[in-house]
Amino acid sequence: MMNEGYEFDSKYFIEWNRELKQWDYLENGELIPETTETLYKYLSWNEKTIASLIGNYLWLSNPVHFNDPFDCNRSMIFNYNFSDEERLKKRNYFDDIGIISFTENKFCPLMWAHYTGNYNGIVLKFKAKEFNKFKNENQFNQIKLRKVLYPEQFKLFPLGHTFSKELMLFIKSKNWNYEKEWRLVADLKQPYNRFLRFDPLSLEEIYIGHNLFENLNSSAIQILTQIRDSFYPKTKLIRIFPDSKVFGKIVFRDWDKEMDKNSRGNEQPLTAILI
Repeated sequence: MMNEGYEFDSKYFIEWNRELKQWDYLENGELIPETTETLYKYLSWNEKTIASLIGNYLWLSNPVHFNDPFDCNRSMIFNYNFSDEERLKKRNYFDDIGIISFTENKFCPLMWAHYTGNYNGIVLKFKAKEFNKFKNENQFNQIKLRKVLYPEQFKLFPLGHTFSKELMLFIKSKNWNYEKEWRLVADLKQPYNRFLRFDPLSLEEIYIGHNLFENLNSSAIQILTQIRDSFYPKTKLIRIFPDSKVFGKIVFRDWDKEMDKNSRGNEQPLTAILI
């Protein structure tokens, strides 16, 4: 017997996996993996970020608050005209859903500008396998980590398709494909409990935007260094900033080595990455 499946774009196909009892996603006939080696999280520098680092947690957002009006929009998936009353219920529709957005891309200038407040924030580098273990946590009815898909156009499905709500959470407009997003989506047992605590050892590196130093007179780096030393002793701190001579190049420095250099008075070599 053939597996149940649906094409929702010229290159994307969704197929029911009887053995695992889940929907698998295929791109150009190839199974899209459910994990990757490394994931990055862009964050602005503020009290919420400081609290999350001290408490080693990430916040599971309600999709209602996303900045893209087409993101997680039922009207983009379901072939159904929602009444005004049903639209008002949209907020309740996502009460039990929590989402954390990650990316494969750590040096995207647009994302640094948008999500860190123009290089006034940080990017966290995680071991992606850390997030697979949450599948057995009592905090969630279900949890999935998947790559976000960017179809050329959206195909509407009848209301009630078993995969429709899930699909809605993992697709975005092709205009966002530069983000190379991955999403951790949790079905929450308790909608008010939106803290996902991670193992401090899974946080490998923290990339620091160059404006975080200039605008805060280095107070941010002092706080960040104290947090790292207290809670993440094996995590590297790395400063990044645009190269002043080469367009499109980002330079990064190991902060610990830079501190050693300052104490010894030696030169710290630069390492650069072309983006």
